[in-house]
Amino acid sequence: MRTYTTDQTKSDLLDLADLGKGWTKNELRVSSFQDGDLRGCSLSDIRLPGSPEKTTRKYGAPDYKLRGANYAQFIAVYPTSDQAADAISKVQQEISKCPGKKKVPAERLPGNKLRYQHEDTWKLTESEIEGWRHLRGFEKTVYPPSISNINVYYTVIDYAQSGNAVFSSLYWQRVTPKDSGEPIAEKATELLTEQLKRFG
Repeated sequence: MRTYTTDQTKSDLLDLADLGKGWTKNELRVSSFQDGDLRGCSLSDIRLPGSPEKTTRKYGAPDYKLRGANYAQFIAVYPTSDQAADAISKVQQEISKCPGKKKVPAERLPGNKLRYQHEDTWKLTESEIEGWRHLRGFEKTVYPPSISNINVYYTVIDYAQSGNAVFSSLYWQRVTPKDSGEPIAEKATELLTEQLKRFG
């Protein structure tokens, strides 16, 4: 079974040259990854067990703040493969509890910010990619059209485990109601497959 090191996984992470023209490296504003947790459904957090060594990165396509894509990476390296397997099992338990549809009420956030009410649709799939155990959450978030006519977010949340490593990535984009989420899911799959292949 493959054993990974933090230095190796850092050097193997996809970078700007792999993402395309105009992408930039950005400040990580994904609260889950920023705090060392994984992202679950409906903006929830999943706390990984143990004390793995963690690395996070975040990138944005041109116009990423409005309609461009965003991509964030998280890699956790555990001392043993058993600990990593326990971690991905916990992730599976948590995301299996996510409802297919959920109405989320408005919420006042720190800094006098407001999170608007929205409706989330969640779909969970499992597979194996490049020898890694793989879980995917595909989430569609719809805000009221009175807020904006670009009121839909598609978010692909991938979780993968091999040996002593747990990898997760977020790929998300804001679109109009008439836009399909399929191209977003396909791009996320392309990036994930290349990433896991690179890890080996």
